[in-house]
Amino acid sequence: IPGNVLASISFSSKLLPTNKTITYLTQIGTIAVDMELNNYLPPEKRAFTKWPNDVFVNNKKICGILTQFGPSYNGATQITTGIGCNINLSQDVLDSIDQPATSLSAECNNKAFDCELITFNIVKNFIELIPKYQQLPKQFGLDLKSNLLEWSGNICVFDDETQKEITGQVKSVNEDGFLEIQEESNGKLFTIKSGTLRKIKESI
Repeated sequence: IPGNVLASISFSSKLLPTNKTITYLTQIGTIAVDMELNNYLPPEKRAFTKWPNDVFVNNKKICGILTQFGPSYNGATQITTGIGCNINLSQDVLDSIDQPATSLSAECNNKAFDCELITFNIVKNFIELIPKYQQLPKQFGLDLKSNLLEWSGNICVFDDETQKEITGQVKSVNEDGFLEIQEESNGKLFTIKSGTLRKIKESI
């Protein structure tokens, strides 16, 4: 698609640490995208990870990442991480999307960018970060936390594991990339492995 980065990275499940989920790889993908986009964006429009699998710029979505299991062979399962990032999409196209969206060009005064080069760098970042975080597991949590989109006020998160919604405040992410949220009603701290966040609109 003209104006987009579309990349699929496939590899063996043997590269995934035994105590990690595929969400871990998705979040490495968001860090890889953050790193590349921030080479071009002005400081006031820094790219952030919207937990667990999107990248936002200027409070609008610029990238989505999905990791899935594929077929198994000889005791290993194929894992594929797909990355879709808006690079040169015009404002007219962005306005037709059914959610707030942006592109690198739209945030940089309509400058045109080399999608092939950006794709190469994102994939390179991703491939290099996997062994780095295997050697320095705590660094993953620190990097993800420093890139995490901040949420002020209460949010609602649908927990994929319990199939329940929790309303409260985001406190942090741990070294596994799991979200830590403090429930509004009783102050209890929940650890969410995967789910969907939405901001609660404040009443006027």
